[in-house]
Amino acid sequence: DFPQGTINGSLTGHGTVEGPSALVEFKLSDSRLHNAPLSGAGHASLSAQRISGAEVNVQHGNNRAKLSGAFGGANDTLRVQVDVPRLATLHPQLAGRLHGEAQLSGTLKAPQVRFDARTEGLRAPAISIDRATARGTAAREPSAPLRLEARASGLVAANRPVQRVEVALTGSQAA
Repeated sequence: DFPQGTINGSLTGHGTVEGPSALVEFKLSDSRLHNAPLSGAGHASLSAQRISGAEVNVQHGNNRAKLSGAFGGANDTLRVQVDVPRLATLHPQLAGRLHGEAQLSGTLKAPQVRFDARTEGLRAPAISIDRATARGTAAREPSAPLRLEARASGLVAANRPVQRVEVALTGSQAA
C-alpha cells in the first residue's frame, strides 16, 4: 500500500557519460504526505568514485533531515542529520521522537562511518521502547576500530517486557 499524499517537484541533471559525472538538483513544492506538508531541495555532484558539494534539506511536518558535504575523497566527510520530533507524521502506526547524526568518510573501497542516535517514546507495531541510545564507529578496513554502544530501557517486544538492555562492542574485524 502506498501512503496517502501528493508529491510535486522538479529533478534536473546535467552530466557526461565519460567519467561518468553529473550535477543533480531537486526541489519539492506544494507537497503533502500523510496529511503533513512535505518540502525540500538539494543538489550534489556525482561521479563514479565521489559525491561532492552535497546539500540536501527535507522537511516533513516538523521532522527534518539534512545531508551535506562530500564522500569518496581522502579528506571528505558526508554528514547526515535527522531530527524527528513526531514519528507519527512519517507513518500513522509510529509514535515517539528520534534524533540522529552520522558521518561517512573514506572512499567507496574503504568507507568509515560514525553515528550517534537516540529515541524516546518509540511505539511501533509489536515493539515499544521508552528510551534508547546508540553510538558507534565502523569501517570496511579489517584492522580499523569497531565500536558500538547501545542502551535501551522500557523495551517491550512481542508482548515481552525487558526493563533494560545494554550492549558494548569494541575491537576490529581482523581475525
